[in-house]
Amino acid sequence: MLKVLARRWWVVATVMVLTFGITFAVTSQLQKRYSSIAWLRVGDPVDNLFNRDAEDVSPGNEQRAVLLTLDSPRLRARLEKLANEGGGSLIETTATGLEASPLIRLDVTATTAALARNAANEGARFVIEERRERRSQALSSAADVAEVEADRLNQELVDFEARLNEPSLTQTERITITDQQTAAATEFRATVLAAARANSGAATQTGGLEFYENASLPRSPSFPQPFGWAVLASLASMFITSAILYARAEHSARFTRGDASEGNVVGARMLGVMDNRPAPAKSALGIRPQEVALRLLQLRSGRGVRSITIAATEGPAPVALAENIAKALTNAGERVVLLRPSTGADNVRDDFLSATDRDDEMEMPVGNSSDSPPEHREALYELSGNDLAKCRDALTKLDANGELAVVAVSALDESPTSLAFASLTETTIVVATMRKTRLQATEITVSRLQEVGSDIFGLLIDTDS
Repeated sequence: MLKVLARRWWVVATVMVLTFGITFAVTSQLQKRYSSIAWLRVGDPVDNLFNRDAEDVSPGNEQRAVLLTLDSPRLRARLEKLANEGGGSLIETTATGLEASPLIRLDVTATTAALARNAANEGARFVIEERRERRSQALSSAADVAEVEADRLNQELVDFEARLNEPSLTQTERITITDQQTAAATEFRATVLAAARANSGAATQTGGLEFYENASLPRSPSFPQPFGWAVLASLASMFITSAILYARAEHSARFTRGDASEGNVVGARMLGVMDNRPAPAKSALGIRPQEVALRLLQLRSGRGVRSITIAATEGPAPVALAENIAKALTNAGERVVLLRPSTGADNVRDDFLSATDRDDEMEMPVGNSSDSPPEHREALYELSGNDLAKCRDALTKLDANGELAVVAVSALDESPTSLAFASLTETTIVVATMRKTRLQATEITVSRLQEVGSDIFGLLIDTDS
């Protein structure tokens, strides 16, 4: 992958620069949002408005945020009025309470920095005032109830006093009324004291909340973040572009050098780059048909190779290359038969295999006293044939005649006969074309040949167009 990036670094750099610029330009046009925070302090955990159940609060518990949206109609009207006066609009108002902390944070997001700060402070004041009003109203209501009860008890005391002044009361009745008067007087004093405390509390009630820290003026918007987003987008584009380039290189990479590294990629030994010109090979990677024939003869003498498949990775059978190798083997003294697929102009008999020469010429030894160079003979096979038995019979007949079969086959995915011959012959040479054949296609061909048990002699790169 690093090699791919080293060759295509300018593509990655260009995409990153374009992504950065476009992202920065687009996000800079978005509506800016400013956030400000005001802090409140809860004097008593019971007074925490932002906990669902105050009895569940425990300082030993992990701090857990409980979000509450301040959607009170009065608060909304108050903040909207503030927004209309100062310009801008409010986007979000939330409060967060922490179980193990007495602090409450009030977050306000607005379209202007001043509105965000003012709305946060105003929202905090609203929470404090609302809590104070609720407590004061509750205490005032309790004071009113206590005052009504005190008036009733006071009237009872007056009635008891009047009854005690009646001359007709017996001693027992007087004692009973006196006890009732004493109890009513005690209850009256307690009720009057409770009413006084309630009135005093209503006047001095704070609600249990107080300002801890006022909201500050935000210096920069919380949304959008053009520079940060542009950096993230450019990094993401770098990874995506690198992955695409690597995948494309893996899928469409062609043979460009013909060295061992490309052979390792496809999983086959690199024989070299074929040079069919009469002049000697111009590079160390070049290999001539005579050298390929010599290596095949060494393999033949060592392992008794009787048939060779020359398989194309893509496209039609490499007949010209196979002819050159067959000629080199013939010049080395071998009796060679080149099997090539038939074309539409060829007349192929029903016996699957036919000779292009007369029978007497087929049986004629290669070596003769004439000055003409020895020639191999050719035979045709049907391109659409897929009968393993016929392929085996053809190779067996040639072997019985002491002839070395060189079979030129097209790409494996174009003809089932190609895979059949490759599975029956003793060794196979895989042929690819320089700057045309894809490495991935060659790797697939090698894998398919190995799956059918074909022995791969090596990979040969052809330079012919």
